[in-house]
Amino acid sequence: MPKKFKANVLHAEQFCRYHDMNLVNIETQEENNFLEEKLFEAGPPDEFFLTSLNRIPNNKLWISLTSGKSLKYFNWQKDEPNNVKKEEQCIIVRTVNKELKWYDGFCWDFYYFICEVIWTKTDQKLLQIIRDKLEKQIEAQGNISMTIGTPNVH
Repeated sequence: MPKKFKANVLHAEQFCRYHDMNLVNIETQEENNFLEEKLFEAGPPDEFFLTSLNRIPNNKLWISLTSGKSLKYFNWQKDEPNNVKKEEQCIIVRTVNKELKWYDGFCWDFYYFICEVIWTKTDQKLLQIIRDKLEKQIEAQGNISMTIGTPNVH
């Protein structure tokens, strides 16, 4: 498990970009479920984590800082978003009873955060070449053939 530390949304985004990654983005239920599983495995379940999801100030529109797209999928905790002091513009997440739930939070507060790898089509093609070679080597050694999964491309 990598080391964990806290940052506000701008510092978290800078850290991720410096390492050629993005602040985690959740656009679908499938992505939410994947992150839910990984956070629960990593524990502790009561920590809050920043996402790249933000509300445009003085607006009800939520967008991704990573993709620039407006959100169509949400997984709010009950009574959220509540927009305390009309200043909660960032979506933070945490697991509650083994479910990943969303909250609106202050963007300047310090939270743990997750960076995700940016997979391009070129990266995916290179990974497929490596996978194919590995599978051939494994089969040549008489081991059982296996299929290795491919990451989502954004």
